[in-house]
Amino acid sequence: MILQNLFLIIVLCIFSSSLYGNDYQNYFTARGLRVDFFQVGDQVSETVVIDELYQEDVWSGNPHNLIDTLNLGQYLLKVIDLNKNILIYSCGFSSLFHEWKTTEEAISGAKKVMRGTLRIPFPRKLVQLEFLKRDRENHFTQTLATFKIDPSNVEIHRENRAIETVIFRIEDNGHYNEKADLLFLGEGYTSLEKQKFESDLSRVTDILFSVEPFKSNRKLFNVTGVLSPSPESGVDNPTEDIFKNTAMNFTFNTFGSQRYLMTIDPQRLNDIASAAPHDAIIVLINSDIYGGGGIYNFYAAVAVDNDYLSNILVHEFGHSFGGLGDEYYSGDVAYSEFYSVDIEPWEPNLTIQKIFQNMKWGKFLTPGIEIPTPWDKTEYELLNQQFREKLNELSQSNSNARETEKLKQDYREKIRNFFGQHKYRGTTGSFEGAGYNSADMYRPSLDCIMFSNRSLNFDAVCNAALLERIHFLTHRKAKKKRK
Repeated sequence: MILQNLFLIIVLCIFSSSLYGNDYQNYFTARGLRVDFFQVGDQVSETVVIDELYQEDVWSGNPHNLIDTLNLGQYLLKVIDLNKNILIYSCGFSSLFHEWKTTEEAISGAKKVMRGTLRIPFPRKLVQLEFLKRDRENHFTQTLATFKIDPSNVEIHRENRAIETVIFRIEDNGHYNEKADLLFLGEGYTSLEKQKFESDLSRVTDILFSVEPFKSNRKLFNVTGVLSPSPESGVDNPTEDIFKNTAMNFTFNTFGSQRYLMTIDPQRLNDIASAAPHDAIIVLINSDIYGGGGIYNFYAAVAVDNDYLSNILVHEFGHSFGGLGDEYYSGDVAYSEFYSVDIEPWEPNLTIQKIFQNMKWGKFLTPGIEIPTPWDKTEYELLNQQFREKLNELSQSNSNARETEKLKQDYREKIRNFFGQHKYRGTTGSFEGAGYNSADMYRPSLDCIMFSNRSLNFDAVCNAALLERIHFLTHRKAKKKRK
């Protein structure tokens, strides 16, 4: 019996060492530490204040890739072992607060306090958290705040925060530390709509994994759904004077953009999310109105019952999971001068570079393609201008719905022909017009899900960035060094 127990202990030690690695076990337990914080400031200055700390049963990240090498996100969290004064963990992230800083409200001089949440492995000993922000050259040199965390502190909350939740196990492909754990949360579903959430969950999962690179790497993902029923069905839509009592307080018209569907209450969102291990969160909104949103290493949100569900889902997950930037340069956005055309963006699919040798996606360029790549941009913009002018004329003349729909159909057909018959269709080059800038900002392809709703396809550069994140979460060695 003693020998059997000794053998079992040895086997468990070998398994634990194989799963977590020596570096992880030296500094962290198998649990997670949830860090809730406030970002406080205005357009020109900001700081970070710790709100609450929570111990969670597990940390679902990759214990073999503790140092973030992806160089994604507007911010970087570092965890320093104070005994040895060495970096033992880091992760890049973005936030709703950073987006707010580019709105007219912030530019006018207003100040704001907004919540954020990060999860790190639970430290064994005293550590220091350092919050860093990118500087004007997009390097992480600006320290916003530092905090010491004692893991034995009795003020770290240890209660279960995910109360009154229902869990749906969709796909289980292995241990959460070895897979990319995707968590779907339900917002605006009442207790009578559990079946609808389960049906929506299955439908959305199938959509996402019909798209590359997720399709070919489906076995690298675990998929779970969690529902905390809302008192009322639907979500806030302030422009229609609709306000609902829901589990996570999502609302349309975030920052004055009707289709931007987010919450300023991520604490409750993360309480619910603590019900299951996760590396990425997608919130399914029980609404038929066009809308969604996505922020890197934060969450994506999508309204599930509108005709553009597939496009919004894939596009917003591109933001939240892969750190991809918007490649379009016109439309309803809440931001002013989100990107400066004299600073190279950190997003892998945007650039200001015009020279082949400086292109961040140089290895993907179609052989012999011209840089920048001419793409009949003036013709495309003229088609859009003519459509808007005719639509405005019909609106002012009180035309019937049939005329308006005919105009929209004709416009969509012209745009489909423009892109479908273009000589650079399917190539990788440097196409001017991206990141909300018509000039001096470039995207990798003529058309991509990050540019338009015409297809569900990511271009070669976006596909590679998403695949790199998948590998970072599931493979034992990261391939790229942070700059």
